[in-house]
Amino acid sequence: MVLDKPVAVVAVVDTAHPGDTGPLERWMDANPLADILCVLGKTEGNGCVNDFTRGYATSAIQAALGRVRSRRMGATANDDERNRQSSFTADPAIIMSGGTEGVLCPHFIVFANSWDEADADENHDDDDDDDAAFELHVTRTRDFKPEEVGTPVMARATRRAIEEYLGYGGNAPNWDDMFVQIKCPLLTPERIAEAAARGETCATTDCYESMALSRGASSLGAMVAVESALGRYSAPDDARVDDAVYAKTCEDYSVFSDHVSSSAGVELMHCEILMMLTRRREPSSKTPRSKFRMARGRMDDAIDLAGVTRCVDAARGSRGTNTIVTAIVKADPAASVRGRRTTMLSDSDIHATRHARAAVGGVVAAAVGDCRVYVSGGAEHQGPDGGGPVCVISRVGGARG
Repeated sequence: MVLDKPVAVVAVVDTAHPGDTGPLERWMDANPLADILCVLGKTEGNGCVNDFTRGYATSAIQAALGRVRSRRMGATANDDERNRQSSFTADPAIIMSGGTEGVLCPHFIVFANSWDEADADENHDDDDDDDAAFELHVTRTRDFKPEEVGTPVMARATRRAIEEYLGYGGNAPNWDDMFVQIKCPLLTPERIAEAAARGETCATTDCYESMALSRGASSLGAMVAVESALGRYSAPDDARVDDAVYAKTCEDYSVFSDHVSSSAGVELMHCEILMMLTRRREPSSKTPRSKFRMARGRMDDAIDLAGVTRCVDAARGSRGTNTIVTAIVKADPAASVRGRRTTMLSDSDIHATRHARAAVGGVVAAAVGDCRVYVSGGAEHQGPDGGGPVCVISRVGGARG
């Protein structure tokens, strides 16, 4: 049966290499009424400036979406009802993060809206969170000029993109919690030179530093939008006051949000934005509800197993019967952890973010019981300094497709 309104679904598929879309295509073929909103993934590159596995995977996924779209159009050509509901999102967000150090496994996470009745949760009595509904939404910013990357201009544009989407949806007062995943651009020598040729100066000439500035600026913009929507932050109307917040980018890490995760890459010049929401339902609501749940929290440092475990326990539900699907976590390099010196920031051979991903990846994988977790390095303004936000997604009932 086809639903009148779609429900959110999340699935994890393995990859044999960054361009391996076979498992992804098989999942899409097995779920013909699933409208993909975003593909979030980990690829086995270095996760730094010259990591082209992200772009390789992005191109492969775009081609795979095109192939599946063509197959669906042929299969539904003579079925008006299924054809009405099985159209693709015009331009799904594709967010790839490089770096699978340690036990982290390359994989793709599929976020979709499904019109299939089998994906709706009909057993509301199986948990005590009957009034919670998990939703997925995507938006994006305009393309940035190189001189705008990592600046208040980027922060304002990211805030505006989220706020315009939230305003359009009109449901913010009912939203109980929210987690935002962003993919933002970085600077390359060519981009810096292009700006200089126009007489413009970029925020930095260090390409690796530009990743941090981009993550920081986009995260602060998202922080203001999300915290404001949830009623936890009074967003200033005065742009000058607003810019005073954005001026703290990579300067004052006491300003942060547990609701935002940002990852930088060379493969784009705009911000792709995935929004995961928990909305409070009316007790009498008959609207179909997703089988998936979200629990959000944070790690206070790189070995904060308890912080991850709290989110895992919450995601399992009050009865502890939900199945953990995956986790999204940020890893922040630190010169010391609980007073003990580390070499993350002084190792000239391995970038600090790679150290952090490996360490945090092991902690998160142990807590979740699966190495297919999205752990991204560099958590500027994303969770406390040295720690990072945590988002765990679970499923009520058995797996499908």
